[in-house]
Amino acid sequence: MSTIFPTLTPEAEGRRAQIAADLSKFYAEMAGTAPKKQERFSLTRLIRGMNDDNLATSSYEAGVCKAAAMAQGRMWNDPRSQIVPWGALMSRDLVTSVPSSGGNLVAALPISPLDVLRPFSVVARMGVSKVENLTQDLLVPNITTPVSANWLADETSAITATDPVIGQVATKPKTCGTMVKASFNFMKQSRFADDVINAQLLAALGAALDQAVLAGTGSLGQPTGLLIAAGVNSQSGAVTHANMLDAVETLANAKADDDNIRFLTTPSIRRILQAREATASTGRMIWANNQVSDKPASVTTDCPAGTIFAGDWSKVLVGFWGSGIEIVVNPYENFKSGAIQVRAMLHADVAFTKPQALLRHTSAT
Repeated sequence: MSTIFPTLTPEAEGRRAQIAADLSKFYAEMAGTAPKKQERFSLTRLIRGMNDDNLATSSYEAGVCKAAAMAQGRMWNDPRSQIVPWGALMSRDLVTSVPSSGGNLVAALPISPLDVLRPFSVVARMGVSKVENLTQDLLVPNITTPVSANWLADETSAITATDPVIGQVATKPKTCGTMVKASFNFMKQSRFADDVINAQLLAALGAALDQAVLAGTGSLGQPTGLLIAAGVNSQSGAVTHANMLDAVETLANAKADDDNIRFLTTPSIRRILQAREATASTGRMIWANNQVSDKPASVTTDCPAGTIFAGDWSKVLVGFWGSGIEIVVNPYENFKSGAIQVRAMLHADVAFTKPQALLRHTSAT
């Protein structure tokens, strides 16, 4: 006896399910109940709105910036000055709300400043530590002599008391700024403008971070970098295999985490090390397979000339103030050409929580 509803093959069942899903989506859209497309933060759309002084308070970009401003205790009252959170420069999936007591800003995944700057900063890739969303000066403890423990001979033995030597490093926000000028025609190319402007701003800020950590002068508004920081181990002289081994030994004796030790230098010093044998007649070079003395090694043009840095980079602490970078638009500077001038500012500082776990080798040739 035939059935009214014959059994369908798995392929036919799949097609029927897809048709049902398509019909459901169609009628939902007709009724206005379909889920909205995920919002995408657009830096160029934000800049155009700021420049034209018509940034809609209901726009997605305005909501993100308003939440970021309120999160760091700022009023959202200047349409030409906005706080752009770090996540907006990397992750598009942001949810914002602005309750009366302050702003909420949530990314699909936690996004830190170092996550955003990592493609543009070798220091960020070296494994430095960070503290973010600071609102006031930060005092970082610096233990130069730790406490020690001792084994007790029996239940009546007394523990030998040791006093640690604890210093303190004071950090406060230092400001780094960069300017970008975008032409009228460029800003209309929204398909590419976002990526280009993001990359330009982050590349400039990433380079500035590298320069600050490695060679900051500690004056004229700059952080104090590894090149002159107190307590950092120092070596000098020609680059030899023995000197590099000495550097690793010095760091080990200072109880640096051996697994975290990495070398960083200039491209020209790398070239010297790649051409110089570690031991005569062995054919093995001092720099081989991006390693020096079996430790990972990297290069950057922001490293001071003739200098090699080594150590546990997690003992470098970068503090970031605020919840993002500050973007300000000047609509008048290039009024005749229609170009837009954008200023971006980053507030940060550098501290060394264990300077003896780091080393600088200068006059390297």
